[in-house]
Amino acid sequence: MKKFKYIFAVLACFVTITGCDSFRTTDNKSNVTDVQYFSTKTGFESLLDNAYEKLHDIYSSSSYPTFFNAGTDEYESARSYINDELHEYETLNPENTVMKSLYTSCYQGIRAAYAVKYYADNASVDESLRSKRVDEARVIAANFYYILVNTFGGVPLITEYVSNIETGYPRATASDVYAFIIEELENVVADGVLENSTATSGGGRVSMEAAKALLAKTYLAAAWDLD
Repeated sequence: MKKFKYIFAVLACFVTITGCDSFRTTDNKSNVTDVQYFSTKTGFESLLDNAYEKLHDIYSSSSYPTFFNAGTDEYESARSYINDELHEYETLNPENTVMKSLYTSCYQGIRAAYAVKYYADNASVDESLRSKRVDEARVIAANFYYILVNTFGGVPLITEYVSNIETGYPRATASDVYAFIIEELENVVADGVLENSTATSGGGRVSMEAAKALLAKTYLAAAWDLD
């Protein structure tokens, strides 16, 4: 009887192990790869839509006042004492969840923006649209880096799409980050493929005016921070 129980236990473990192994093995049920989907016009446009959507994680966040107003003369305690991360700096540390969310959201946005250029060459769209969407994404990525360098100073500088798991990026200097932003925006302006602003008729996309405005802000911020 004991021998029977032992054999049964061994068989049960074997089934469990092989079952887990098959569970971990990915199986693309749709038979459509990422390259195939993003090479379609719909798929390619969805990449830029995703990059724009990442902006909501910053500008529609309930922590927006903490990110951009706390610690300035636009932000004051009234009847209730405000103990925001960037107001009195009492709760600011490397593991602060609010500031960590800003940091990670920016890098998620940068990766989403880089995906546009990464898949652009195979996209079934005309060259004019391809160039326009790539430059829109470059401005979005530059904007995320602008937020990062203005908030944290020097940060890891990733300049291309990351398609696999990588960690341990070294921290670049603030000067290097500003130089990258300026170079990207100057190249976008020189390309001249972005649309003029449609803000008066609804807007919704990165325009040439937006790229120039961000470039001007970056010059001013760099002059202040690096002086």
